[in-house]
Amino acid sequence: MTPVLVQAYLDAGDVPAAKLKLADFDSWKTSHPANADPKTKPDEVREMAAAYWESNERLAEVQKHTEEALAAAGKLLQFREWWDTTTERFAMIEKSKKLWIEAKETEDGWKEWLQGIKDARQTGWEKIEIPVSDFAFVDLKGKKWTQEDLKGRVTLLNFWATWCGPCVIEMPYMVQLQEALKGRQDVQVLAMSVDESSGLIEPFLKERHLDGLTVVPVGPDFGWKSLKLDGIPTTWIVDRDGVARKRQLGIAGDPAKWVKATLELLK
Repeated sequence: MTPVLVQAYLDAGDVPAAKLKLADFDSWKTSHPANADPKTKPDEVREMAAAYWESNERLAEVQKHTEEALAAAGKLLQFREWWDTTTERFAMIEKSKKLWIEAKETEDGWKEWLQGIKDARQTGWEKIEIPVSDFAFVDLKGKKWTQEDLKGRVTLLNFWATWCGPCVIEMPYMVQLQEALKGRQDVQVLAMSVDESSGLIEPFLKERHLDGLTVVPVGPDFGWKSLKLDGIPTTWIVDRDGVARKRQLGIAGDPAKWVKATLELLK
């Protein structure tokens, strides 16, 4: 209902109320997101993300924050699986072009930007360039990890939580991936938990026989505030300089095929 209320406030010209309602949505998304229900399907998670970015795009456009509106429009085009009509989808594409020209003062680069969104939809992997924030956390085996430990090797960072339904589905495939990478000195996998209580993690892993993962409790603030995650499960591929280059929300398509495709990506 939140996206509907945001639009209703915007239609009424009440921008402050729309901002407050969207802030509620943002808070709810990070603490009790759609994927908190184990029965929630990955497609439903993506639609919740799409609704969130649609609200952001509308608010940013009303406020004449063109760069923010453009970024939100891109996210909406990436995550929305179902459009009421084809016309609606093409209208959003045209709007993104208009926003691009307003923000960049040229049409140059828009087609490449749009192709990047299409590629992300097809492969599940979005190209990004985000330096990983400084951190210092201890994994479940007592080893300390810092941002420096990401240097020199490609790192797959998986952000998850014990209360996240799709994360529960995804975790066995993360174990498969880490097993397949054993012996590789150039690649590492870290499962970063954003749970508020780290005491929940070990019982969760033992109950589901998820042995072998390198699990690092990082807490909610690092995920939501420092890294500004859109949702979980989210996976980043970080290069040897500690810069995240690819991002994926959930697992795209058949999970078994995802493991094989990700191994190819990490070659």
